[in-house]
Amino acid sequence: KLMVGVALLIFAPEAEAAFSKLDEMARKFASDLKDKLKPPSDLGDIPDIQGTPEPNVSTPFSGSQKEFYDMAYANLLKYAKEQNLENPESVARLGAAQASLETGYGKHIVGKNYFGIKATSGKPFVEAKTQEYSPEKGMQEVTQKFRAYESNEESFEDYIKLLKQNKRYQPVLEAKTPEQAIVAQGKTV
Repeated sequence: KLMVGVALLIFAPEAEAAFSKLDEMARKFASDLKDKLKPPSDLGDIPDIQGTPEPNVSTPFSGSQKEFYDMAYANLLKYAKEQNLENPESVARLGAAQASLETGYGKHIVGKNYFGIKATSGKPFVEAKTQEYSPEKGMQEVTQKFRAYESNEESFEDYIKLLKQNKRYQPVLEAKTPEQAIVAQGKTV
């Protein structure tokens, strides 16, 4: 059934237009998001997260942007259905757009982490330079600790679990359309 759904997405006449619109919406969302971010009053040091540092061994995705999006969507749809989400297609489309933006369509993957999920205590992590935005300083390069995964699939599964287990993402899970999911995600910041 999953392969039939992916085939329909790829070969449907409106699939390319839908992909382009979703990509455009995700880019606008990311642009709008940086205007809404407010830095904490005291950034302080990066918290000391206990865990095992992992080497950055992720291999860049070698296909096209559409192929990357389709791969991310298929993986996320699989795990969203396994987790019995009410609207797995909307959540999978949002996640595929986010993974596309976070990784430059799979060209910059750190620790097999497709979503920029920060490390938590006791979990494997990688340290990597990234760009963060603050209204005072604009974009700046910082070193952060990111969750590291054993496999690409584990990253997709963890993203769905994170959405499901964190109450602040409940409106994202209740979204009926990808557009509603993007708006709901934007309000979680």
